[in-house]
Amino acid sequence: MSSLADAAPPDPQGAGVDGQRLLTPPAQAQLRAEIEQAGGAEVTFGGRADAEGRVASLEVLSRGHATAAPALVQRALEFDALLHNHPSGTLLPSEADLHVAHLLGESGVGFLIVDNLAQRAYAVVPVRERRGSPLTPEVVQAFLDDDGPLARALGGSYEPRAGQVRMSHEVARALAGDRVALLEAGTGTGKTFAYLVPGVLHALGTGERVVVSTATKHLQEQIAAKDAPLLARALEAEGRGKLRLAVVKGRGNYVSLRRAGEAARLQTVDFGSDAEAAEVARLTAWATTTPHGDRTELSPPPSAEAWDYVSSQADNCLGLKCPSYRECHYYAARQKASQAQVIVVNHSLLFADLAIKGELGFKNPAVLPPFSRVILDEAHHVERAAGDHFGAQLTRLGALRALGKLARQRNHRRGALGALQRRLLRLAGEAPQRLARHLEEVLLPLRLRCGEQLELAFDRIVSALAHELQGYAAIRQRLGAELGELAEPLATLHESLTLLTARLRQFVEEAKAILSERDQQALQGPLKEVESASRRLERTAQAVAMIQQSSADFVRWVEITPRRGKAPRVSLHAVPLDVGPLLREALFERAATVVLCSATLTIQGRFKFLEQRLGLSTLPAARLQREVVPSPFDYGRQALLAVPGDLPFPTRGEYEGLACGLIAQLLRRSQGRAFVLFTAYSALRRARAQLERELAGDGFALLAQGELSRGELLARFRDTPRAVLLGTDSFWEGVDVAGDTLVLVVIARLPFRVPTEPLQEARAEAIERRGGNAFLELQLPEAVLKLKQGFGRLIRRQDDRGCVVVCDRRIVAKWYGRVFFESLPGPRVEVLPAGELADAIAPWVR
Repeated sequence: MSSLADAAPPDPQGAGVDGQRLLTPPAQAQLRAEIEQAGGAEVTFGGRADAEGRVASLEVLSRGHATAAPALVQRALEFDALLHNHPSGTLLPSEADLHVAHLLGESGVGFLIVDNLAQRAYAVVPVRERRGSPLTPEVVQAFLDDDGPLARALGGSYEPRAGQVRMSHEVARALAGDRVALLEAGTGTGKTFAYLVPGVLHALGTGERVVVSTATKHLQEQIAAKDAPLLARALEAEGRGKLRLAVVKGRGNYVSLRRAGEAARLQTVDFGSDAEAAEVARLTAWATTTPHGDRTELSPPPSAEAWDYVSSQADNCLGLKCPSYRECHYYAARQKASQAQVIVVNHSLLFADLAIKGELGFKNPAVLPPFSRVILDEAHHVERAAGDHFGAQLTRLGALRALGKLARQRNHRRGALGALQRRLLRLAGEAPQRLARHLEEVLLPLRLRCGEQLELAFDRIVSALAHELQGYAAIRQRLGAELGELAEPLATLHESLTLLTARLRQFVEEAKAILSERDQQALQGPLKEVESASRRLERTAQAVAMIQQSSADFVRWVEITPRRGKAPRVSLHAVPLDVGPLLREALFERAATVVLCSATLTIQGRFKFLEQRLGLSTLPAARLQREVVPSPFDYGRQALLAVPGDLPFPTRGEYEGLACGLIAQLLRRSQGRAFVLFTAYSALRRARAQLERELAGDGFALLAQGELSRGELLARFRDTPRAVLLGTDSFWEGVDVAGDTLVLVVIARLPFRVPTEPLQEARAEAIERRGGNAFLELQLPEAVLKLKQGFGRLIRRQDDRGCVVVCDRRIVAKWYGRVFFESLPGPRVEVLPAGELADAIAPWVR
C-alpha cells in the first residue's frame, strides 16, 4: 500500500483513472444505482476486494456528509476499502478525506473517491490485493527441503533439520486451521525459520498480516538483520515477489522533527541544567541529518531527560496538522508497518497494543496495524509481559520526571511552564499577559506544591516500611485491602495530581478560547508541551488511583531499593492476579491464529501448567494444538548433569561456604569457561567475594553481573581466556555461547521463587483457596521451566560437549526431583560426593 505522501492527485483537476481499473463492473453498477437513488448526493460505501485488488462488492454505510464520523471510520475497518462519491465530479481529496485516509491507511484499509457514474475513480490509499490460497504442510516442506529455495539461498551452509520441518508443519496447520498452537521446540531445532517460513508463506498467499513477537531485543534484531533478509532472497529467487517486513518499535524510539525544532529554539534557562541543554543541542543537530530518526542510531545513547525534549509522543503529536508530517520518521515507520505482510515486535509492544485494542476494538490500529495471525516466540514470558500491561506501575522517578517536564522543583523557571510564560510575555495584548499572570500566580505554585506532596508521600511510604529495610537489600511489601499508613500519603498525592491536571486543562482551554489565531500559532509548540505534560500527569494520577483501589482481581505492592548516598528507589505496583481471562479475551478469542513457541513450555512433556496460567484451558479443545519437537542434540553423549550428593541443603547455614569451595574446584578443572548461575544477587555477591579469595593467583577472570552491561559482560567472557561469568536472572536464558568457550554451567540452587514475593504469594493463596496445591501448580512448575532455561545454556551445537552441575541436592533427595529430571532432554546423570565431582567432570570439559 502506498503512503499518503505518494497519493498526490494524478492531475490538477483530480480526474482520477478509469473506474474499471479499481472497480469491477458489478461494483460500478451498484455504485451508480445507489448514488442515483440518493438523488446524486454523497453516499459512503464499504467495499471488499477481489484477488486483483479491485473492489468487487459493496455495502452502503451512510448517506450524506458523514465520511469522517468516528463511528463510520470504525465500521470501515471491517472492509478492504472505504468509498464515497464527489457529486462535483472533481476527485481531489478534501482535508476531511485526507484525515480519514490517514486513519484508514494505518489499518490497511483503502480509500477511493468516485464520480457519480463510477466511471472515474481516484485511490487516495490503494486497495490491497485479497488472495486466498491456503497454506499446506507440503508447500512449507518444499521450501525447507535440502534442495529447496532456502537451501539454494544459503548455498553449502544449509543444514536440513527434521525437527524444523516438523515444527513448520505444525505452524502451517495452525495458520490454515485458525488454531491456538503450543509448540515446544528443543535447542537446535531451528525454530525461528520453522515459524518464519510458514508465517511468511501464509502472508504472501492470503494477504493476511502476520505478527511475530519476541521477548528479547536480541532475537528481534536477529530476525530483522539476518533471518528475514535471507528468507526474502529465497522468495525473490523463486519469483514469489518481494517480502514486506517491518520491525515495529514504540513511538518513543523516534525523534519528532517538530519538537526537535522547538527544542533548538529554547534558551538554556528552559532546561534542567546547562549539561542537559548541551545534550539536547546535540540531539537537535542530529535530528536534521538522521535518515530514520531512531534513537538506536545514537552512540552514546541519550539520557532519558534529554530525549524527552525531542522524542515523538502521542500526547504531543499534531498529526496531519504538523508542518513536519510528510517527513515524520514515526509516521514513515507506521506507514511501512501498515504495508508490511509480516511485522516483528516485542511482547511489551504487542501487549500495549492489545490493551488499547481491548478498549477501542481489535480492528483499531492502536499501536500496531490490525492483524489476525500472531506467532509468539519466547512464549514462556507471555504471562509476565501481559501482567505488566494490564496492570499499573508508579515510580518516584517517573512521577518526578512527569512533574519536571512542567517545571523543575529547585528552579521552576526551567521546564514547559517557564518556556510558555516567557513566550507569552513577548506577545502584545491583554490576553497573553493575563495568561502569563495566571501561570505565575496559580499554576507554578500549584505545580511546586504538588512536587512537595509527591516527595512527602514517597518519603512517608519509605518511613512506613523502614523497619523492613536491611542494608541495601530490596524489599517488596504486599498491600492488603486496607493501605494502613500508606492510605493518607497516596490519597494526598492523588488529590494533588488531580487538581493540578484539572487546572492545566482549564488553562489550555482558556488559552485556545481567548488568544488570537496568530498568537495560538506562535504558541503552538509550548502549549502542546504543557498539554502533553498534563496528560502524562493524568496517567500518573490514574496509576495512583488503581493502586489505591482494593480489588480481589489485582495484587498490589510497594518495592523499595536502598541506594548508597541517594534516596531509595520506590515503586508501587498493581498487577492482575490471573492474566488468563484477560489474555483469552484480548488475544486468543480475537486472533484467528496464535502460535506460542519456546524451548521451555512443558513440565514432564505436558503443557498443562502453561494452559492454566494463560487461560487456554477454557478454550474449545478442538481449537488447541500441542506438539513437542525434541532437540536434535544427543544429550546423553554431549552433556553430563552432575549433582554433589553430600552437600547440605541450601537452607543450612554452612551450604554457601561449602558450595563455593566446590565451585572453585570445578572451575580449576574446567579452566574457567563457565557460567555460575544464582537465584539472588545477594548470593552472587557473597560467592564472588569467596571465589576471589579461593582462586587468587590462579589467573581466572571473574566477571559478575552488575559490573558491566549484559552485552559487555558476554563480549568480555567470549574474548577472555579462563573467564567465569557469575549471573542472575538475565543470564539463565537468551544467552548463546557455543563451542569450547563455555563448557561448564553451575547452578547454585534450584530456582524456586521466593514464596513471600507479593505476586507469588497472592497467586499461591488463590490456588489454595480453590482447593489446589500451590507448590505443585505454581512453585514447582516455575522452577522446572527456569532450570530448563539454565540447562539450555550449555549445548548450542551438534559438536558441543560439557557439564551442568546442580549444587542443590534436593534434586535427588526430594520426591519432586524426578519432575526436574523428567523435564530435561535426557543428559547423562551422575550423583557423586562433592570431593569426586571435579575428577568426574574432567572428560566432559576438556
